[in-house]
Order: sequence, then structure tokens, then C-alpha cells
Amino acid sequence: MSNENHIELEAALDIYINSETINADNAQQVISEFDENWKTIVQYDSTRDFQSKYGLALHKLSYAYFSWSITSADDIIRLSKLVEEYVNNERSPYDLTIKWIVYYIIAACWHKMGNLYDGLAIEALKKYIFYRISPLSYKRFCPTAYVFRKCDEFLYQSLANKQLILSSPAKFNDPFDIPILCLLEEKDKFGLNPLIKQAYSDCLKIACFTSNIKLSDNEKKEGSNEDEFLNSLMWAHYADKHTGICIKYIFDDESLTKLCCEDKSILAFFGDIEYDGGDILNKSFDSVKEKQAFFYKGVQWKYENELRYFYFDVNGEGDYATVDISNCVGVEAIYFGLKCSPNDRNAIQKIMEGKNVQFYEIQMDENHFGKLKAVKVPQSHKMS
Repeated sequence: MSNENHIELEAALDIYINSETINADNAQQVISEFDENWKTIVQYDSTRDFQSKYGLALHKLSYAYFSWSITSADDIIRLSKLVEEYVNNERSPYDLTIKWIVYYIIAACWHKMGNLYDGLAIEALKKYIFYRISPLSYKRFCPTAYVFRKCDEFLYQSLANKQLILSSPAKFNDPFDIPILCLLEEKDKFGLNPLIKQAYSDCLKIACFTSNIKLSDNEKKEGSNEDEFLNSLMWAHYADKHTGICIKYIFDDESLTKLCCEDKSILAFFGDIEYDGGDILNKSFDSVKEKQAFFYKGVQWKYENELRYFYFDVNGEGDYATVDISNCVGVEAIYFGLKCSPNDRNAIQKIMEGKNVQFYEIQMDENHFGKLKAVKVPQSHKMS
């Protein structure tokens, strides 16, 4: 395309995206104008700024289809293809707001067609969520973290296979663990919140850890007066009443993090929980920041010093997922609980044999009531 033609197209595109407000009366005209001028524009070798304007044109087109009284399934399929072409264009990687807006409107178009199309609406909403939360994934962290686990077959499998097991928030014991799920109980203009909740259930998986060190500056978190593996409340609540174990992980593999725009289907990153005494439900859904929706808990949970591994896969499904950590140092130490059975201890030691893992036994501190201590277990020592 010549520079002269490019300037003319860009000027015309400005006129299109800044023209009158869309409603049912002019929706067909807006669609026709797009077809006359812009439906093949994405194929041109144009600048990033030009592609951003084309994204705004798609935003306008998508709302026109939503407003048009006779929009058909074929129309929405055609719109979806145009959006996919735009999204996959290498010159529009960071136009995140436009991307999540158009996917949201596509979902609204499908939902407006009736419940039979809600499956397609959910697929569009998965992409809407992906681009809406993408800014949360902005930096790589390689933390050291601890997790308290009960002894069961899932634990054994994860240790043997060098994997992390991630869970859907729908499976968490505490219904307030992920504020977004509570916020989505609020009614919305287009009736999409129940479908968004389903999209989260399919795609979002989380692993929870504890760490006394802040990701942001490697400083100690406020109130971290004892080592993570000596936290008696964590042993009672998350290690099956002291019968389980605590695992120390070193996540030194940067590939565990999938940053914004590195992958078009997966976001993965570590984030610290923020503790606050305010009532998030007193805020409207739109006023809650993305980080608050996923990394916010009441001050009563502050003893956990929680660190989360957040994993969103557009193609995810089911209640659980696994992530390979074989390229990390991974498990550095395992602490056996006060009441961990000899059978479980021996089984875990056998699984971790030859993997350079240090073992410790948690005992009561005879010098301080209610306190715990960790005693190193010799490598060759078998529990009885």
C-alpha cells in the first residue's frame, strides 16, 4: 500500500470509529460501512497505531451486531473470525482493553441468541477473561515457598512425577478465598455473570503456598516471627491435624511464569495475597481492581502469609490441573508432622530417594509451650 493510500485509509478509519453512537436504528448502517471500507484492512502491512484504530473499528462493529435486531449465528461467527485475525496480528499485542471488550460483546451476542448458544458465549468469555486479567502477569518471580499437605495418593503422585497439583477455586474449602466468585453473584446488564463464573471454573487453577518473604522486594512480611514450617495453625488447618507434611519448594525455573502476550492461551504467575479489613462486597464489580479480585483476603487469614501460583488456561477444563516442575530445584526439604504415621514417612522417603531432599521431623518444643521445632532426620533413618 502506498503511503498516500495509507494516510487516506487512516483518516477514513478515524471518521468511522468517531461517528455517531450505535443503536438499533443505525446498527445495520454501521455494519454496512465497515464492510465497504474495513473488512480486509487487517491484511495490510500497517503500523501498530493503525491496527489499534482497526481494533476500535471492530469494537464498534461488534456493538452494532449486538444492537441489530436480526443478527444471526452466521453474523457472530463472521465477527469472531475478524476478531481472531486482529488478535493474532503481531502488531496488536498490547491492545488488551480492546480485545477483552470485543470478546465480551461477542459473548453477549451469543447469549442474546438464547440459552442454546451459551456454550459459545462461554468460549468467548474465556478469551475475555484472558485479556482482562493479562496485566496481572507482568514479572517473573522465582520464590522459595512452603505448602502443607495431607498424606494421600495425590501427594505421592505429585512428588513422584515432579508436579504441582492445581485446583479450581470452586473446590476450595473457603468460599471467600477468591473474591471474584462472590462478586459474580451480582447481577449484570447482559446476564453474563453466571457464564463468566463457569468460564473461571473451567480455566482457572490455583496452588496455594506460604512464604514469609514478599515477592516485590524480598523483604520479610509483617508479623513473620517464626519459620513457615513451624506455623502450628498451618499444621492444624492444612496438614490434616499434624498428620501430614510440609514441603519446601524452590521455584527457580522462570518458564513457570507465562507473561502477558507470551502465550495466547495461558497466563501463569506467582502473586502475594493482600490482607485487608474492608468489605469488598460493598464495592461494585467494575470498581474492583483485578488484583483485588484474586489476591485479596480478610485480615483474619494473615497468619497464612499466602503466596499463590495463578494459572489460567483458555483451553482448561475440570477441577484440577498439573504443572511440571522437573526443571526446578523443586522439593528441597520435607517436614513430617507431629502425628505423621511411620508408613507415610517411609513411603515419602522412598519416593524422594536419590533426589537430594532433606528430611525433618516436627516435634514439640519442650522449652516453649505451644511452640514447635524441626529436627533433622538422618538420610538412612527408617521410621518405626
